Amino acid sequence: MFCLGLLAFLEGRHRPRWLLACSCFFAASMFTYPSARVFVPVFLLGLAALYGRSLWTTHRSATIAAIAFFLLLALPGVPYWIGPQGMARAWFLLDGPGQWLQQYLSYFAPDFLFFHGDPNVRHSMAGWGQLYLFEMATVPLGVLGLWQRRRQDAPIAALWLPLPAALTDAQHAVRASIGAPVWALLSALGIAFALDHFARRGRICLSLGIAAVITLHAAFYSHAYFTRYADNSALQWQFCIRDTYSFVATQQHNAVYISDRLPLPHIFALFYTRFPPAQYQQAPLQGLSQGNWSYSDFSFGRYHIDSTADILGRACEDALVVVFADESEPFRHDARYALRKVVTVPSGERLVEIFSCR
Repeated sequence: MFCLGLLAFLEGRHRPRWLLACSCFFAASMFTYPSARVFVPVFLLGLAALYGRSLWTTHRSATIAAIAFFLLLALPGVPYWIGPQGMARAWFLLDGPGQWLQQYLSYFAPDFLFFHGDPNVRHSMAGWGQLYLFEMATVPLGVLGLWQRRRQDAPIAALWLPLPAALTDAQHAVRASIGAPVWALLSALGIAFALDHFARRGRICLSLGIAAVITLHAAFYSHAYFTRYADNSALQWQFCIRDTYSFVATQQHNAVYISDRLPLPHIFALFYTRFPPAQYQQAPLQGLSQGNWSYSDFSFGRYHIDSTADILGRACEDALVVVFADESEPFRHDARYALRKVVTVPSGERLVEIFSCR
């Protein structure tokens, strides 16, 4: 929606009838994600600083109509956005400009762009940046080429790149993906800028070299993605969860003890074991919030979530114990426990182990 608004704006600089469509798209984008409530007005102020004078001079009536139409569409959402429901998942908007600036700059860090990327492996492969290594050369060349051409719309790239994501978190690849086309365009411009400095034969040789480098990078990335990524990210994608709780649901033990290190164990236990919602709602888990997902010492029905140390300290009888493989050693050496099931990642490495208590 935002990209459509920007496209309509760029068209509207020459064909003013597009400015109304621009207002519609930008206003609609403010309803798509909490950070858009701040990002879109800031971005529009940036556009006004860049193009406001020329638009006011050449398309004054269309500009006034576009502003009025934007306000007409966007203002009705303000009471909801600042209310309790609208702010429930928008607490990050209260961080303030200082935090936003710090997060914004984090998206230009070489470690994020070229070497390690997003630390969350659901968003990025470990050991790979968000851009290819060869773009350490092509992106700066693209910026230099853009500067030398003195294009008035060049600052749009700086506004567009990571600003939406910077309002929510630092180095978040998914939320920064809206800027991916800009990095690609800068890289392409950098390659074109380099080729312009060579004669015909030199251009051919350089083009072949660049094509080879791009092909090698793509091949190495594809190999890592298709051979190692599934194992390295299995837990973050909850690969083991269904098998674990489906097995637990088939067992008739009086109690099930679950390690508090498993991701949101009560949610998956409720879902996969088809626990009665009405029974759970009599004493639901309290205190969880956005960004605070850790908890312990919580029970519902026969399910008990606790640390492994506290589980070992219980006098268990006719119970199952669900733990990660790397915390299972004490249970393996305790005569009270017998290994019942091992859940593995695609490579066969142990991930979750389930014990029964004799």
